[in-house]
Amino acid sequence: MRFSIMFEKLKNTNSLLVMPYLSLGLLTEDTTIELVQFFVEHGAQAIEFGFPFSDAIADGPIIQHASKLAIQNGFSYEQGFSTISRIRALYPNLPICLMLYANHVYSYGIDNFYAECKQSGIDAVLIPDIPNIEAIPFLKSAKSHDIQPVLFATPSCDNKDLEFSAKNSEGFVYLVTRTGVTGTKQAANFDQMSPIIQKLKSFQSAPIICGFGIKQASDLHKAQQSNSQGVIIGSALIEPLLPTADHPKSCLNAAKNVFKEIVTNSG
Repeated sequence: MRFSIMFEKLKNTNSLLVMPYLSLGLLTEDTTIELVQFFVEHGAQAIEFGFPFSDAIADGPIIQHASKLAIQNGFSYEQGFSTISRIRALYPNLPICLMLYANHVYSYGIDNFYAECKQSGIDAVLIPDIPNIEAIPFLKSAKSHDIQPVLFATPSCDNKDLEFSAKNSEGFVYLVTRTGVTGTKQAANFDQMSPIIQKLKSFQSAPIICGFGIKQASDLHKAQQSNSQGVIIGSALIEPLLPTADHPKSCLNAAKNVFKEIVTNSG
């Protein structure tokens, strides 16, 4: 699996996996690919994509706004899978994760959805609004199609939930660094992460990637100090892209600069 191979490479160099997040449908397909190429050339070792959804409970106002714009742009599943297929053709070894909501999967058909993910070259899928008690059909279908299911671990999880996430996440575990939703206004809380990471590792979890509130170079350093193996940068990259209808080139450059500044200054 691509995530496992990438983590093994990074382990040998004591490096942190950096995974930018992009909302599909916000930009044109060609512009999305241009951004991905920039991210990969400037330090991204994996990519997370999001399908827009009108009731995105895990996402804050920035990604919610991006989803609204993408839906207004006429986003379709076919468009999303097409973009990912093109990126897979460009980067055969790049780990790709898709985040979306249960309604997407139900409406597509669980098995049909995971089969399409496999066909498009997706490695892992994260569905944040499925409680553990309802996760088994999704986990079984994902694994039957060689898609790695990714589960959340949060500061509010009890030991039972952490163990479930550790035992059933493949590729990586998504560790939420604080309570609340995504966004750049609330900082990541690294003080509470180390004991959660230790507990997950005691359950022999997959590598742990931190997300929510990752917005500056120091966050990457703190994440590595907490013994996580990667970070996801989302809202900090999406925010400068929101006015794309009026200033597409300047917005694109702003997002590139944010990513470059975070990664370049993290060392």
